[in-house]
Amino acid sequence: MSIEDKDLVDAIGVENLSGKLVMTIADHLDWADERAHLHALRDKFNAYLGAIQGDDLVASYPDAAGRTVVIELLSEVEIPESGLKFLEHATSTAGELGIEVRVRSGGAAL
Repeated sequence: MSIEDKDLVDAIGVENLSGKLVMTIADHLDWADERAHLHALRDKFNAYLGAIQGDDLVASYPDAAGRTVVIELLSEVEIPESGLKFLEHATSTAGELGIEVRVRSGGAAL
């Protein structure tokens, strides 16, 4: 599973220390076509937000009930400025819903 499979959750689990539910987006794409990459990233984030806000998440993953949710983006490559701007907006939107966003790019946390 990956960023290209917008209707599937790439990885999900509960962090041992925090008890938070972490939904991971696995982004293996390069940024040669920034427009297409941003579109894929937006679609994936929107699908995750929709699942979190709807009944789908708890129905398919009962351990999600009552937990703080984190969306974690794992990008294999460095994210360009356009991607970082999108992520700032996504983080703000998710924050308003009580959802945390974490980003790791090329092995480094942003």
